[in-house]
Amino acid sequence: MASEQYQNIQEGPITKGAVVEEFISSSSNLPRWAPVVLAAAGTNETLPRVTTTTTSNNKSVIGVSVGPNRSSGYCADNAGDSVQVVTFGATKCKVLGSSSTIAIGTVLETSATAGNAQAATSGDKNGFAVALYAGTNDGDIIPVYVKGGITG
Repeated sequence: MASEQYQNIQEGPITKGAVVEEFISSSSNLPRWAPVVLAAAGTNETLPRVTTTTTSNNKSVIGVSVGPNRSSGYCADNAGDSVQVVTFGATKCKVLGSSSTIAIGTVLETSATAGNAQAATSGDKNGFAVALYAGTNDGDIIPVYVKGGITG
Protein backbone atom coordinates (compact mmCIF):
# COMPACT_ATOMS: atom_id res chain seq x y z
CA MET A 1 0.00 0.00 0.00
CA ALA A 2 1.30 3.43 -0.96
CA SER A 3 2.44 5.75 1.81
CA GLU A 4 3.06 9.49 2.11
CA GLN A 5 5.90 11.01 4.09
CA TYR A 6 5.46 14.42 5.75
CA GLN A 7 1.66 14.19 5.63
CA ASN A 8 1.48 17.55 7.42
CA ILE A 9 2.80 19.20 4.24
CA GLN A 10 -0.03 19.32 1.69
CA GLU A 11 1.47 21.83 -0.73
CA GLY A 12 4.73 23.62 -1.37
CA PRO A 13 8.31 22.60 -0.67
CA ILE A 14 9.64 20.82 2.42
CA THR A 15 12.27 23.46 3.20
CA LYS A 16 12.33 27.24 3.04
CA GLY A 17 15.43 27.18 0.83
CA ALA A 18 13.69 25.50 -2.11
CA VAL A 19 13.09 27.52 -5.26
CA VAL A 20 9.41 27.67 -6.23
CA GLU A 21 8.46 29.09 -9.62
CA GLU A 22 5.00 29.72 -11.02
CA PHE A 23 4.03 28.17 -14.35
CA ILE A 24 0.83 27.67 -16.34
CA SER A 25 -0.54 24.13 -16.65
CA SER A 26 -0.82 22.72 -20.15
CA SER A 27 -3.20 19.99 -18.98
CA SER A 28 -6.23 19.49 -16.78
CA ASN A 29 -6.04 17.47 -13.57
CA LEU A 30 -2.33 18.14 -13.02
CA PRO A 31 -1.46 16.21 -9.84
CA ARG A 32 0.54 17.46 -6.87
CA TRP A 33 3.97 15.92 -6.25
CA ALA A 34 4.40 15.03 -9.94
CA PRO A 35 7.51 15.57 -12.04
CA VAL A 36 6.56 18.07 -14.72
CA VAL A 37 8.06 18.76 -18.12
CA LEU A 38 7.99 21.78 -20.37
CA ALA A 39 5.21 22.08 -22.95
CA ALA A 40 4.43 24.63 -25.66
CA ALA A 41 3.40 28.10 -24.55
CA GLY A 42 -0.23 29.07 -25.00
CA THR A 43 -1.46 31.77 -27.37
CA ASN A 44 0.01 35.16 -26.45
CA GLU A 45 2.18 33.59 -23.73
CA THR A 46 5.95 33.97 -23.65
CA LEU A 47 7.00 31.19 -21.27
CA PRO A 48 6.45 27.45 -21.76
CA ARG A 49 3.71 25.65 -19.88
CA VAL A 50 4.15 22.47 -17.81
CA THR A 51 2.52 19.04 -17.86
CA THR A 52 3.18 15.45 -16.81
CA THR A 53 4.80 12.96 -19.17
CA THR A 54 4.57 9.27 -20.05
CA THR A 55 8.12 9.24 -21.41
CA SER A 56 10.71 7.50 -19.25
CA ASN A 57 13.78 9.64 -18.61
CA ASN A 58 12.25 12.71 -20.23
CA LYS A 59 14.96 15.36 -20.39
CA SER A 60 12.50 18.28 -20.33
CA VAL A 61 11.81 18.02 -16.58
CA ILE A 62 11.66 21.45 -14.98
CA GLY A 63 10.74 20.31 -11.45
CA VAL A 64 7.92 18.91 -9.29
CA SER A 65 4.40 20.36 -9.05
CA VAL A 66 3.65 21.35 -5.46
CA GLY A 67 0.58 23.55 -5.44
CA PRO A 68 -1.76 25.08 -4.94
CA ASN A 69 -3.70 22.33 -3.22
CA ARG A 70 -7.06 22.90 -4.89
CA SER A 71 -10.28 21.41 -3.47
CA SER A 72 -10.11 18.76 -6.22
CA GLY A 73 -6.72 17.58 -4.89
CA TYR A 74 -4.95 18.70 -8.06
CA CYS A 75 -2.55 21.60 -8.65
CA ALA A 76 -4.47 22.48 -11.80
CA ASP A 77 -8.04 21.54 -12.55
CA ASN A 78 -7.87 22.97 -16.08
CA ALA A 79 -5.30 23.84 -18.70
CA GLY A 80 -4.37 27.48 -18.14
CA ASP A 81 -4.45 27.26 -14.33
CA SER A 82 -1.42 28.63 -12.50
CA VAL A 83 0.73 26.02 -10.72
CA GLN A 84 3.69 26.16 -8.36
CA VAL A 85 6.74 24.08 -9.24
CA VAL A 86 9.82 23.37 -7.12
CA THR A 87 12.69 23.79 -9.57
CA PHE A 88 15.47 23.33 -6.99
CA GLY A 89 15.49 22.02 -3.44
CA ALA A 90 13.60 19.68 -1.13
CA THR A 91 9.99 18.70 -1.82
CA LYS A 92 7.81 15.61 -2.05
CA CYS A 93 7.41 13.50 -5.20
CA LYS A 94 5.28 10.51 -6.18
CA VAL A 95 7.39 7.47 -7.10
CA LEU A 96 7.10 3.94 -8.41
CA GLY A 97 8.80 2.26 -5.46
CA SER A 98 7.94 -1.37 -6.17
CA SER A 99 8.53 -1.09 -9.92
CA SER A 100 12.05 0.27 -9.38
CA THR A 101 14.25 0.07 -6.30
CA ILE A 102 14.34 3.48 -4.63
CA ALA A 103 16.67 3.92 -1.66
CA ILE A 104 18.03 7.07 -0.08
CA GLY A 105 20.33 8.66 -2.65
CA THR A 106 18.72 7.01 -5.69
CA VAL A 107 18.74 9.29 -8.72
CA LEU A 108 15.21 9.74 -10.11
CA GLU A 109 13.85 10.24 -13.61
CA THR A 110 10.38 10.40 -15.13
CA SER A 111 8.53 7.15 -15.75
CA ALA A 112 6.09 5.85 -18.38
CA THR A 113 3.39 6.26 -15.72
CA ALA A 114 2.31 9.91 -15.85
CA GLY A 115 2.92 11.89 -12.67
CA ASN A 116 5.45 9.43 -11.20
CA ALA A 117 9.21 9.23 -10.89
CA GLN A 118 11.32 6.06 -10.98
CA ALA A 119 14.89 5.07 -10.28
CA ALA A 120 17.19 6.17 -13.11
CA THR A 121 17.67 3.32 -15.57
CA SER A 122 20.66 2.09 -17.55
CA GLY A 123 23.15 3.78 -15.28
CA ASP A 124 21.84 7.23 -16.24
CA LYS A 125 22.74 9.44 -13.29
CA ASN A 126 21.51 12.64 -14.89
CA GLY A 127 18.02 12.48 -13.38
CA PHE A 128 16.02 15.44 -12.13
CA ALA A 129 16.10 14.57 -8.40
CA VAL A 130 17.63 12.42 -5.66
CA ALA A 131 15.52 10.40 -3.21
CA LEU A 132 15.79 11.50 0.43
CA TYR A 133 13.75 8.51 1.63
CA ALA A 134 13.18 4.97 0.39
CA GLY A 135 10.12 4.27 -1.72
CA THR A 136 8.92 0.68 -1.58
CA ASN A 137 5.47 0.88 -3.19
CA ASP A 138 4.11 2.30 -6.41
CA GLY A 139 2.44 5.59 -5.55
CA ASP A 140 4.60 6.34 -2.49
CA ILE A 141 5.09 10.07 -1.91
CA ILE A 142 8.59 10.62 -0.58
CA PRO A 143 10.90 13.58 0.07
CA VAL A 144 13.30 14.28 -2.79
CA TYR A 145 15.90 16.89 -3.64
CA VAL A 146 15.25 18.44 -7.05
CA LYS A 147 18.63 19.07 -8.67
CA GLY A 148 17.44 22.01 -10.73
CA GLY A 149 16.40 22.80 -14.24
CA ILE A 150 16.52 20.86 -17.46
CA THR A 151 18.45 17.58 -17.13
CA GLY A 152 19.55 16.95 -20.68
